Amino acid sequence: MTRYLFPGPLSAWRGSSGAFGLTPNERRIVLLSPWIIALIQALGIAVPATRKLALWMLLENRPVEMLTFVALFIGGLYSMVFAWKLRDTGEPILYRLFFLLFGVILLLIGMEEISWGQQFLRFDTPESWMNLNSQGETNLHNLPGLQGNSEYMRLGFGLAGLIGIALGRIPLFRPIATPALLFSWFLIISVHAGVDAYNDFHPIQEQFDYYMQRTSELVECMIGLAAFLYVWMHVRARSSA
Repeated sequence: MTRYLFPGPLSAWRGSSGAFGLTPNERRIVLLSPWIIALIQALGIAVPATRKLALWMLLENRPVEMLTFVALFIGGLYSMVFAWKLRDTGEPILYRLFFLLFGVILLLIGMEEISWGQQFLRFDTPESWMNLNSQGETNLHNLPGLQGNSEYMRLGFGLAGLIGIALGRIPLFRPIATPALLFSWFLIISVHAGVDAYNDFHPIQEQFDYYMQRTSELVECMIGLAAFLYVWMHVRARSSA
């Protein structure tokens, strides 16, 4: 059953060549990147000499968060432009609306990631909003009920990606299904978020919780990159058809 729903690495490799028109090097990059990213981050934290730098990169307004914003923002615009161009292909409007909505959501999440530019534009948080926001910032994800619960959104994204791969077996959903080559991306996202959510109810260790919170920034970056790759691969699929 699992093999039927989720194609193995070899099947995903072959499928990416046919359906998405990727070159061998492009396939290797997409397939191996999540493992390389996770390994580099894990080694960076594990090795005392690089731990401080690795943790610094995961702070707000540092390289990892900025890359997350860029990936989400570009991916969102890319998806919206793709949705607009699909009107010339004669595809059903529901597919076009899906990519349009997906793009809008990516843009919103990207802007939330940088508190709608507050850190760069240096504008003050409205007093009424500051009283509600746990960090005094102009964003939604630090409001009561959302603050500290982002792991559930990360888990939802990861599971949605895995379900999207399974839906690729159904012709109706194939035009918007998750490319099987992205399986590793969504697997890592889901596992990390799942462990983080479990840790909320059954704390493992204080230091473990600290590192889970810090590395969640890297997982958010992987979400942005996976979302961009999802759109990019579907654009390639249409252009190579």
